[in-house]
Amino acid sequence: PRVALTVDNDSLTATRADGGYTSGVRIDLFDDAPASGFALDRAVESALGAGLDERCTGAEGGGAALRAISIGQAIYTPRELENPAPQPQDRPWAGWLYAARSWEVLGTDGGRLRSRRLDAAVGAVGDASLARQSQKLVHRILGYAQPQGWENQLRNQVGVSLNYLERVSFGDERRDLVVHWGGNLGNTQTYANAGATLRYGRALCDLGPGPGATFSGAAAGPAARCNAGSDALRWQVFAGVDVRAVAWDLFLQGDPRRGESAIDPARVVADARIGAAIAQGRWRFTYTLVMRSREFGGPNAVRYPALAFAGATLSY
Repeated sequence: PRVALTVDNDSLTATRADGGYTSGVRIDLFDDAPASGFALDRAVESALGAGLDERCTGAEGGGAALRAISIGQAIYTPRELENPAPQPQDRPWAGWLYAARSWEVLGTDGGRLRSRRLDAAVGAVGDASLARQSQKLVHRILGYAQPQGWENQLRNQVGVSLNYLERVSFGDERRDLVVHWGGNLGNTQTYANAGATLRYGRALCDLGPGPGATFSGAAAGPAARCNAGSDALRWQVFAGVDVRAVAWDLFLQGDPRRGESAIDPARVVADARIGAAIAQGRWRFTYTLVMRSREFGGPNAVRYPALAFAGATLSY
């Protein structure tokens, strides 16, 4: 089994400015999937693996796919954290606490590495997300001012999400271009996305974390470009872009407990990502800086000077 801890936070950037997507935490427990398993596991993995020439085994050499169980929390806030009144010209206070099940199949297609991943999540939005308690605790530990507006957060409701991500690599174990596409369906967010990432490094045996997907290590075995299970030092630097066509975003368009929202969600949102990763043996650390275009507008909408956050992932 492998575990990955991912932390997204605006305090991990040089600006350390709150507002927007302010924090996210996710723990993934991966396990190599043998041929056995529940009927749903086998059906999903059979669909994901359709058309692949040869599947790669997982990093432990135990199967031809990866499954994961995950828990996570995402927190969204307006810019003025110390303002207890409703802020109709900014995004609502919102949190999502969820559990997820994911399936990933990686293999070769015409000699190129290709990965297909499906992630299903269900959780709580509103007070039950514990976003208020989490942010106050972190701010207390870091010595930041306490947020005052959580009474205005979105109403309690169940959130569901189904995310699909497909990636294919054009290149070799030294440099490549990873093209991705997919989408998300659910009452939390519904969008289609696509983009690409340029990478350079040593032993690019996998396809990396990708937008919305935690690194899983699914790339060892005869179908991969190199031996990902080796103890040799592996590293990479990368730069990429992801563009989303957004149909629905609960965390922008949801109904607040107090007041009303007067913002208009953007229908096209783009992320630019740069980062680096280093790995040796079973350990891997990845740092990613994300710069995001405006997610909402309106005649009097708050304009952020820059919307940026960073993510750090430690996996074993």
